[in-house]
Formats: sequence, structure tokens, C-alpha cells
Amino acid sequence: NRLDNTQATVEHLLANPLASDSIFYVFSDGGKDDASWKKVQEVRDYLHTIKGFKEIHIIERPENYYLERNIIEGIEEVLKHHETIIVLEDDICTSPVFLEYINRALQKYTDHPQVMHIAGFTNLDIPEMGDTYFTHHMSGWGWATWKNKWKYFTHYTTKEEALQGLNEKDRMKLEYNGNFTCLKSLDKNPIPWDICWEISIYKHKGLCLHPTHTLIQNIGI
Repeated sequence: NRLDNTQATVEHLLANPLASDSIFYVFSDGGKDDASWKKVQEVRDYLHTIKGFKEIHIIERPENYYLERNIIEGIEEVLKHHETIIVLEDDICTSPVFLEYINRALQKYTDHPQVMHIAGFTNLDIPEMGDTYFTHHMSGWGWATWKNKWKYFTHYTTKEEALQGLNEKDRMKLEYNGNFTCLKSLDKNPIPWDICWEISIYKHKGLCLHPTHTLIQNIGI
């Protein structure tokens, strides 16, 4: 329901040379009340004016699915038709080389089971270390994965279920020895999709690729 953010996200994506070769799906969530439905409709009116992608598919939810359900079901729907997916929320502005980086990485690591997630964002700035680095930590700000790796995703319903099989050392690794307290998200209801994906990757000994200089700017927070 944020028209300005959505427009900026789409315009930055269209600045990528590979946009014209990309199939573009939008999952537009429904409103919660009359006021939010009005804003949702403004966004939808804009969505139907978008041009510049190879194909455009707009899925308009008839009710408020909420963030977790809209994203998870959206990913699963796209992966019914494609082997890979690139995911952006409505407040993620991309570099003009974002799609090139993501697509090259998806191709390069398609046969590497350990590489489960390609991130466009990093909170580091270490170009002297090369172009990319690996970590077990995923970033949900402009990212991609494969159908055969997303199958390991679990949307946990309780904190106990999410932490099952993990010991204190594992939890400390996930939180970078207390420097990134992401596990507190498990106290939310519903549990956010991103911490569930983070834990799923960790439990399967997966790795996430990041650029050494961010290709993403979040304009929503």
C-alpha cells in the first residue's frame, strides 16, 4: 500500500539491462480496512501501467494475506513454473547491475547444493576482499534461490520447533556471538519468513553469497 516505494522499486529494477529479459511477477496484498484498500488500489492502478519486462503477471489478493503468507505463497507459485526466483519486496531499490550479478550467481552455483541463497545486500563494505563472500547468514533485501533448495524452507509455527536440533553453540553462531540477535524474531506471531529461511539454511549446512559492496538500498525503513 506504498505507491511511492513501489514506483521507486520498479523504476530501479527497470534500470537493469536484463529487465527486458525478465519475467516479472507481482503479488499485491489486499487491504485491512477501507483506508488501506484505497491505497492498495492506487498501487494496483500503477502496476497495470508497468512496461519494460519480458512478461508481466499481476496477482491481486482478494483479502489481506499479511506479509508472511503473501511472500511464501508467492514464492511457491513462481517456483511451480520456474527453476529459480529473484525476490524483492516493495521497498528495495537495486543497482543497475543487480540482475546481472544475481543471474550469473544463480547459473554459477546451480549445481552446488551447499549454496542455497544469493543476496544482493551486505552491511559490510569490503571490496578489497574481491567481489563476493560466503556466510551462513541470509539477507531478505533483494535475493534469489532455486526451486530445489527452497524445498528445504520450513515456516516454523513455534520457537521450540524452530530451535529443535540446535544447541547453544549453534544459536551463538546464528547470532554472531550476540552481535546480531535475530532469534528474538521467533517470539513473533506469526514467525517472520526470513528467520525461518535463515534457520532452514543453517540446519542444512547451507551458504549464502553476498557482494562485498551492497547492490541494494532499503527505502522502507
